[in-house]
Amino acid sequence: YEGFKVISAQYLVVLAGIALLSMLVDYISTYLGAKYFNSSKKGVWGAVLGGVAGIFIFPPFGIIIGPWLGAVLGEKMQGNDWPRAWHSGLGAVVGLFSGIAFKIILGTAMLISFLIIII
Repeated sequence: YEGFKVISAQYLVVLAGIALLSMLVDYISTYLGAKYFNSSKKGVWGAVLGGVAGIFIFPPFGIIIGPWLGAVLGEKMQGNDWPRAWHSGLGAVVGLFSGIAFKIILGTAMLISFLIIII
């Protein structure tokens, strides 16, 4: 028992902040992915809202299906054709996976910093 002498409260607050940042990265990367693939505003918002809804409606697959479906439905509501809607959905998924990759990098950095402190 080390009584929190090695790991400070400040360090835990920093880790919590990084964890919150990584959660925001999911939504921001989905937004940017859809935007990069030339989605309309409705497509972008559909991707973000679909991501949030997908987590709760159909876990764990909804995390991937939700942004894609939301972007596709948003593009169709905008009046765009199916190829553009599918392309928008693909952008949302590409953004989501880039966010996941960033979260893996952040998590690895957090783990390494923790191991450096305790060793």
